[in-house]
Amino acid sequence: MEVSWQPILKYVGIGAAAIVGVVLILWLGLVVVVGAATKGLPQAIVSFFRSLATDGIDATYEEKTTENFQASTSKSAFRQFIRDRKLHQFQQVKPGVPKRQANRYAIDVTVTTKDRQEIPVKLAFVKDDKVWKIDAMAPGLASEKTG
Repeated sequence: MEVSWQPILKYVGIGAAAIVGVVLILWLGLVVVVGAATKGLPQAIVSFFRSLATDGIDATYEEKTTENFQASTSKSAFRQFIRDRKLHQFQQVKPGVPKRQANRYAIDVTVTTKDRQEIPVKLAFVKDDKVWKIDAMAPGLASEKTG
């Protein structure tokens, strides 16, 4: 007596295809949700660094940071952080993948300055009245590189 595996394999194939389909739908849903939640964030990052270069450090502090950031970081400490890393001389910004942390999004960026230094910076953004603002800023983990 021989057992035919043909009908069983048919159901295994259907089950595997269903699992792959569900995983794909969940992944696409996650991409849509994250994309919608972070809409405008890449532009806000570039806008922040452009503002440093064109509007000045003090104006950027007032306009592009949250009240929480201003309460925990003085304007002089912000100015020192920016000047020490030459972030106001930015030429290009390479953002990483945003990570949700409570009510804000943390993102590692690499800023390339006009003299080709690559400076890693950790930023945290929150939406304040539908506008992305800096809520935290710290040095990045990677060491500074010169090009």
